Amino acid sequence: MCTHLTLAPQGSISNDNPRLSGRCHDFPFVIPTTLQLVPKQAELFVDGPQASTGKRYGFASVRASDNLQDYPVTPWMTQALKGKFKALAQNTFYDGLNEVGLSGSALYMVGSHYEAVSDTRAGVPYNQLVGFVLRHYASVDEIERDFGPDGPLAVINPLPGVLEQILPLHMAFTDQAGNALIIECLNGETQLYRNHHGVMTNQPSYPWQLNNLNHYTHLSCTNVVKFDDQGQAYQANGSGLQGLPADATPESRFVRAFKMRQAGASINPDEPAHLSYQLRIMQMFKVLQTMWVPMGSVLENTSLGRDAAPVDKLLLDPPKNLNDFSQFCTIRDHQNCYFYFSTYSNPGLNRLDLPQRLAGISDIEEIELFPTEPWYTAV
Repeated sequence: MCTHLTLAPQGSISNDNPRLSGRCHDFPFVIPTTLQLVPKQAELFVDGPQASTGKRYGFASVRASDNLQDYPVTPWMTQALKGKFKALAQNTFYDGLNEVGLSGSALYMVGSHYEAVSDTRAGVPYNQLVGFVLRHYASVDEIERDFGPDGPLAVINPLPGVLEQILPLHMAFTDQAGNALIIECLNGETQLYRNHHGVMTNQPSYPWQLNNLNHYTHLSCTNVVKFDDQGQAYQANGSGLQGLPADATPESRFVRAFKMRQAGASINPDEPAHLSYQLRIMQMFKVLQTMWVPMGSVLENTSLGRDAAPVDKLLLDPPKNLNDFSQFCTIRDHQNCYFYFSTYSNPGLNRLDLPQRLAGISDIEEIELFPTEPWYTAV
């Protein structure tokens, strides 16, 4: 489970009032990950398909560990990935931002089924798609041109029947101008959707989620007028969103994220204090926290037996109470190209100044994504 959303600025876009996007990353067990800095001159995807843009950009991304020993997988998975895992994991990207303000997110989506390899379209492995796009594209229009039905590139599965059992994914991209795109692969076909609602969670598909959203059009951030037992009208504080789904299912998080995104749009642009940069970042942070899944709140149901949970087939020694929880969140500032992140065990915000850090390196560098200290501030 994961949640992605965008937050449009109120008033004129500027470095102090930027366009923001962010996501929560949820999974039943901790996937070994690292935050990676990739300068544009570093060698990456050299032997793979070519983007029509002919460009290369530096970017920051959350990437999987390439050491199979870091993963407590079953012997079946070890054998299936033998000799291939390192190359796969090195190019498996979950999240990121490039130096021209384009962001990408990969979120879990059960039922994903990717295009077959063909002679007419070059294949980009779906687990590499976020990194490939951040490397070569500056806008949603460019992505759509290459991966659309008439484009030269297709989204494929490099290990059919194996990899999609571990990470069935769909992707969300947002550019500096605010254009947003969702890529889903269903029944062997790539579907591209312009994301005008600024939200993506998990399965079912994006069109289904939009249709379900129609059941909640009556909810708003504006309080409802009610009447007391004397017939006097009063404003029921908090009643505008009464009935907002609060559970952790993808469809409920989609509705909640959309309505909380509207809360961000309610900030008064005529009030200077409401346009402070710090408040914009904190607003996104607080909206993401309403999507946060606490550890222990989503537990595996064992009544159907251990084999009923797909993840149990992957883990060598699955915990008795396997639970989905939010392991980290990211916030991307598309104007300044700052990349923020916060983790479950260390809730403070960490900021990566992407242009500054990329200017000082010539090869790929890694940053600790899960810092353990300090996790509080002594006063």
